Amino acid sequence: LAWAPTATVYDDPATKAYTRYTTSPIWTNPYMLAQETNYDNFSNSAIVSANVKYDITDWLSFSAVFGADANFYKSGYVNNIWVNQNSQASGQGLNTNYTLQNSDVLTFHKTFNEVHNLTVTAGYEQTTNKFEGFKADGSGLFSTAYGYNNLGLNASQAISSSYSNWGLQSFLARVSYSFMDKYLLTATYRADGSSKFQNTKNKWSNFPSVAVGWRVTQEDFMKEQKLFSNMKVRASWGITGNQGIAPYSTLGLMTGQQYSYGTGTAYQGYSRGNPLNANLKWETTNQWDIGLDLGFLANRINVTMDYFNKNTTGLLLQQLIADYDGGGTQWVNNGSVLNSGFEFSVSALAVTTKDFSWNTALNFTFFHSNVESLGGQSIFYTGPATNGVINTSIQVVKPGSPMGSFYLIPWQGIYSQPDPALGFMPGDNKYTDVNGNGSIGYEDRVVSGSAIPKFVYGFNNDLTYKNWSVNIFIQGSQGNKIFNATYAMAAQATSDVKYPTVAASANYWTPKNPTAVWADPASKTGRSYIESTQYLQDGSYLRFKNISLSYTLTRKAIGFADIRLTASVQNSITFTKYKGYDPEADSMGNSSDVSVGVDNGAYPNPHGFTIGLNARF
Repeated sequence: LAWAPTATVYDDPATKAYTRYTTSPIWTNPYMLAQETNYDNFSNSAIVSANVKYDITDWLSFSAVFGADANFYKSGYVNNIWVNQNSQASGQGLNTNYTLQNSDVLTFHKTFNEVHNLTVTAGYEQTTNKFEGFKADGSGLFSTAYGYNNLGLNASQAISSSYSNWGLQSFLARVSYSFMDKYLLTATYRADGSSKFQNTKNKWSNFPSVAVGWRVTQEDFMKEQKLFSNMKVRASWGITGNQGIAPYSTLGLMTGQQYSYGTGTAYQGYSRGNPLNANLKWETTNQWDIGLDLGFLANRINVTMDYFNKNTTGLLLQQLIADYDGGGTQWVNNGSVLNSGFEFSVSALAVTTKDFSWNTALNFTFFHSNVESLGGQSIFYTGPATNGVINTSIQVVKPGSPMGSFYLIPWQGIYSQPDPALGFMPGDNKYTDVNGNGSIGYEDRVVSGSAIPKFVYGFNNDLTYKNWSVNIFIQGSQGNKIFNATYAMAAQATSDVKYPTVAASANYWTPKNPTAVWADPASKTGRSYIESTQYLQDGSYLRFKNISLSYTLTRKAIGFADIRLTASVQNSITFTKYKGYDPEADSMGNSSDVSVGVDNGAYPNPHGFTIGLNARF
């Protein structure tokens, strides 16, 4: 994206000598890398499961489930002189990843007097995961003729390995009871122990829950009415846990370092790594929910409504440690977050005739997120989203603000008049001096919106006409922000990027173009902060996720089989104001509500085209 579109691919087309650099001393020719890079990745996976059930009596049974998921990865690469200008190199890597799971469940089920239905379940579960990795790399490769199959040809060689092993052990109990199939009760209790909380007193945590339901339409006073074919009132409460940290995060580990002691030889040594936290424990979420299910016209129309309230405490966060105190990060339990919302869905058989039918379903989920406390802290910095261009935290956890909050300098546009107080001239970027110290800097960052949407929705439609059928599925998000670092690096002449490639950036300020939307790139008094609201964009979108068309040839018509032909397209149409490639793409991996909504070269969802044939003989 940052490679100058006017740059030539080759310095010498006759010899295929590539143009290595143009506008940046570190960003190399992307065509050259695509053509010359030789990297292979091989993967084999095996998934095995077995289920054994034994009926001890007609009301007591035992079942055991065993599962294994094994993954084997092999990679190899060779870099020629174009990929690595200083020396040719090659390497290989091997990884294995095993997950084993076992569940043993004892179930009691009996009906008493034809009105009392009771099910009692007791269980034990265990899960273990082991990862092993090995990597060999070299440089100064004599010849690429053998690819990566003879690493001994490298003049300099290095090896590394990795290992991790974690386990989860659980005991659980559940009681389900119904009276006359009208009054429903379910209560559960489980105890989970995680090896990830090593060197702590908090490996185990307990998680109870209870749910009740009332089928109102089963009551005698509802049997004469014609409006509702189903009415059910529900309520639930429970506690769940999160152990989402890497293995060994609670241990104080050493970090490898090399030092020459003033000589030409590097000696292996170690320094203190991230410190341990002997008090770390499970993050817990206390949630309650009330709901209503309604059915109309013999359940041709169904409506579901839920209100939920989730209070998460002991948040698992990586807290930055000041450099003067050793630096690094430490996992901590800090603060609480309240998430609440309303879910609404309606499904209907809207039309049904002899030849035509239309089934439709619509759902909305509304969110409200608020950080309640941080254990006395006023703010929690999540760390830079990327190295090099973004040099400080652009997201924070702050009491009174939602999760996924952006922390940016307010950008107001371009100066049209001099600002002697701050020392800016016409054509400079205009920022808000939030703290009033007479200068602009990272101290002027403020909460500037959140990556968490106000609401999300989906709309699904299935239409059939004789042998034809159509499915149209739409989904969308509203009110979330995305920090478009990709756009910033391709639009702003900064750091190692000296050639803006976004067409809009051509509309920059000059004395003859005073109403421009981009600052004067030749300014001697201005400064451009990528960590500003200039690159915070509306991430709302509406997308046609799937459109499919099918036609069925019946056995009656063709004589030997039922054949269904299908053609579909995914992610075909998107309506959005977002200026990036994809409002759903996220460089942070969507793994946490703390760091989310940053597009730093995130790979977009592809447009997919699928054709299929299904024959039933």
